[in-house]
Amino acid sequence: MLRILLIIAALLLSTGPSLASPRHPTSAQWRDIRALESAHEDCAYSVKPEKVKQGCATSAKLKKKVTAQGFCFYGHGVVGRSDGSHCYALPRPR
Repeated sequence: MLRILLIIAALLLSTGPSLASPRHPTSAQWRDIRALESAHEDCAYSVKPEKVKQGCATSAKLKKKVTAQGFCFYGHGVVGRSDGSHCYALPRPR
């Protein structure tokens, strides 16, 4: 009986990411989103030319990656999820 419970628990844990809501980004997606928001700030607000250049290049690269994963953008580089007609804020992790 314990063996069956362990197998069921292992199967549930292995399918966890596939059961996650599409509205909630994975931890890897959060890393990309935070890096994108930081790079966007460097691109838009830095006074050092080399930091602006690097921030804009990183921002463009990550924006393409994040957009391909189904995210959208609103405001000044803020990442959200689209429902088809509007871009909504992501629920931030606690």
